[in-house]
Amino acid sequence: MPELKVESEFQENDEFAVSLQSMQGYRAEMEDAHTIMLDIPQLPGWSFFGVFDGHAGNLCSKVVCTKLPEIMFKNEAFVAAAKQAEAAEPDNSYSLKLKNRAVSKSKGSENADISLNNGDEQSASSQQNSLTECIQKAWIEFDRQFREDNPFDKSGSTGTCILISPKTYYFINLGDSRTILCGDSGPSNVVFETIDHKPSDTEERARIRASGATVSGGRINSLLAVSRAFGDFDYKDATVAPEDQTVCVIPSISAVPRDVNHTGIICACDGVWDMFSSKDVGLFTQYFWRATQSVSEPSRRLLFSSLELGSKDNISVIGIQFKHRERDLYDPQSDEAQYLAEAKQHIERQMDLFARNYQKFTKYDSVNRQKFVVKEGLRINFEFNREYLYSDPYPAAAASSQQTSPDQAKGEDASQQTDKKMETKSDFIAKSAIYNKHKGDASGSYFCHVGLTTFFEEIQQRAEKLVEDSVCAEMATREGSSTASPDPLQQS
Repeated sequence: MPELKVESEFQENDEFAVSLQSMQGYRAEMEDAHTIMLDIPQLPGWSFFGVFDGHAGNLCSKVVCTKLPEIMFKNEAFVAAAKQAEAAEPDNSYSLKLKNRAVSKSKGSENADISLNNGDEQSASSQQNSLTECIQKAWIEFDRQFREDNPFDKSGSTGTCILISPKTYYFINLGDSRTILCGDSGPSNVVFETIDHKPSDTEERARIRASGATVSGGRINSLLAVSRAFGDFDYKDATVAPEDQTVCVIPSISAVPRDVNHTGIICACDGVWDMFSSKDVGLFTQYFWRATQSVSEPSRRLLFSSLELGSKDNISVIGIQFKHRERDLYDPQSDEAQYLAEAKQHIERQMDLFARNYQKFTKYDSVNRQKFVVKEGLRINFEFNREYLYSDPYPAAAASSQQTSPDQAKGEDASQQTDKKMETKSDFIAKSAIYNKHKGDASGSYFCHVGLTTFFEEIQQRAEKLVEDSVCAEMATREGSSTASPDPLQQS
């Protein structure tokens, strides 16, 4: 049974609005960790974000999320390299585009342009290489310190991070977590995505085999499913260079100039990417950033959608929206916003009808009430899904002599309630003008995917309330029966 409690965090500054949503899910323990640094004291105007997906224990991920930023930003050489790379950045950067827009508007022109200087480009490339080396050294140094402090620990952790300067995104990836940059760039809404490191990849497999290990079934020695990670010292030899280890700690780093057409970033562990492609998440963010003003809601819905689609891993998502962009994202009059509201209202109405007719409550016999409620809620959630997606309209309840649900008495008599029919998703989309308007562009929008996975949390909450009400009614009946029973001692 999954652990559905969600850890939520929201932060913002003048540049970004950031939401973290994280869930243990079906795993026995929470091994994910994260870092959100909107402001870096040593680098004013810079930010750092990361999701760390632990395995074989949570020690490595819990340590790396705090220790790695310290190693990076308290190192004078690292800070100096970062400042030099920023100073050498060419004139087509995000910050200068903003200045250019401001100057253009003041002159009544929207088309002013800034020329490029090839010398500046060469200088920027050289300085970025220097910063890349410093980032790699920081990753190697963390691994060394973690091994020294925890010589017998078996845990490891992937990491997907973003270091953002006023002009550049530095995407830093280690393992099979992933980060995507979103913006107005073609039908997928994905401008850039990091590359996963898996043992089955050609380059990774060559390094692993050269180290003396094997790759079978997509795993190192048939055991480990990632080829780059912090920790995992059973796969590392202290006498071998970091780049030649079976499991390598050197990350892939990509520098991407910032642009006012970029809308945001999604940074997530493989609990999301095992269920969604980058294109899927790009379309998801494009849809929900237009449909809702909340920064947290899209990340939270992506979290629960991953769970509902079958993710058996810990799930963590950091959603970052950019405030200085070319246009607003949210539009309450958009098709996305209106269709989301219509779909939510329809599902809520059908859940009401389902609840009124529902009778298959499990007898409460658990010592852990909370787990019982969640487990039974998931079962009812599944049954509602089945009825809503695949069944004919929900049949009328049987004769009034049958047991009624705790939700049944709400101002209507039983005969009125049992006459009502539950509609299915097919009924809804057949009548939705917005759905039918967009159903032809399934490859370029998310409209056709909005449904039960989108509203998993709301349905689960309602299902758990049904169970709670049933348990309360059952306990009240038991107490009444106990009070009414004669005392056998008094009878004797």
